[in-house]
Amino acid sequence: MEELKKLYTFAWIGFGGAMGASLRYLVSILFLSNKCLHFPISTFLVNLLGCFFIGFFNVLLNKNSTLYFFCIVGFLGSFTTYSAFSYDTLMLFQKEKNITGILYILSTLIFGLLVVWLGKLLAQQLYS
Repeated sequence: MEELKKLYTFAWIGFGGAMGASLRYLVSILFLSNKCLHFPISTFLVNLLGCFFIGFFNVLLNKNSTLYFFCIVGFLGSFTTYSAFSYDTLMLFQKEKNITGILYILSTLIFGLLVVWLGKLLAQQLYS
């Protein structure tokens, strides 16, 4: 019975993920022609919406419910991972783990940029 519940939850996460990814794509299409000073407005809006809703749903939903996994893990997880990053950071600061929170922010930004650059460099080397 427990295995069936896990499979059921897994399916709802996948369904939420498909919905979140599709909505993210739709938002990018809607704002594609509106590039304000080359500012990535669609990504900015998606990240802000994701941050709002992860805070909202974390209060309202039971963390063991199917709806929680659908909304937070599936939908918001594919809509934006920035919302999870922001929520985790907020939790660190609320637990007064300020140094850990700052290290998490800095290491995520610095290493994120570094590995994107390394991935791009490697791909350019392999395909040039």
